[in-house]
Amino acid sequence: WGIDVQSLEKTEKSMAEMQIDLNLRHQFDRISQEVEPVSGPGFVGMANLGNSCYLNSVMQVIFGCIPELKLRFAKRAQEIFESHFQTGQRQPQSDLIVQMAKLARALVDAQGIQQPQKPQEEKGGDDQE
Repeated sequence: WGIDVQSLEKTEKSMAEMQIDLNLRHQFDRISQEVEPVSGPGFVGMANLGNSCYLNSVMQVIFGCIPELKLRFAKRAQEIFESHFQTGQRQPQSDLIVQMAKLARALVDAQGIQQPQKPQEEKGGDDQE
């Protein structure tokens, strides 16, 4: 009764062995060579702090896909900032509307974002005289 495991012979690779073979054959360095980094309006990422990647992705999607949010917060950001200070409020860090406008302006228009520097090309020995 039952299966005699001792008499069985292995005929195929296990899943772990197939994954190892795939990883050994995969050319991971090609990933960074094929993709050209982009930056600027609409291509701004956010720094992750712990598990904030979930919230970051939601904010990037809603500001990237919902035109009303772009119009309300990104396009009218300066108006929001001015009205906040005209009302005598001096703590913008505690005002949700002001913070949403700052975030939208950064994500949509890339305002206030430091652009990444392109790496300088290394000079080869061929150019030397």
